[in-house]
Amino acid sequence: TEEILRQLGLDEGTVIPLNSDGELARISAELIKELQLQSDGFRMSCRGLLISLLVQLKRNSRRNTDARIEKVRAKLTVDYAEEITNEQLAEMCGMSVSGFAHQFKKEIGVSPREYILQQRLSAALFLLENTNRTVADISRRVGFEDNLYFSKFFRSRIGISPSDYRNYTLNQSEKK
Repeated sequence: TEEILRQLGLDEGTVIPLNSDGELARISAELIKELQLQSDGFRMSCRGLLISLLVQLKRNSRRNTDARIEKVRAKLTVDYAEEITNEQLAEMCGMSVSGFAHQFKKEIGVSPREYILQQRLSAALFLLENTNRTVADISRRVGFEDNLYFSKFFRSRIGISPSDYRNYTLNQSEKK
């Protein structure tokens, strides 16, 4: 939890103004429901929901975001699978590489590389849950050329292999 909070820039003392965000309410209600029911796999589900809740809080906390950085963030959200360097991203902003990297982390809460990895992981989770594509195909589609590296990365972030994650989500949907 501390690592996730640190990555999102929600360290001790961070104040986040809450508004009537429907997404926050939806995620919170889902989290509470999971905690009350405690069905099979509820801990993993709660973990994912908590991360979603924290990410949404972070997004809501952004004010006066630098338009140049927001433009890059939007590009990376869509083009996460492309190989792109900090030099290219800095050039898009008309900034030096170090200035861009510093400003991106300040505005978004993580480095550009970490942001890309988060987007790739999010896309991989979606594809594993909603398609029958092979893990190797998903790996390539989300921007990992090396399937073994993808599997190691996935396990380090989620705690289980991509195949085990797919099997788990299939079992959960069959129980519903």
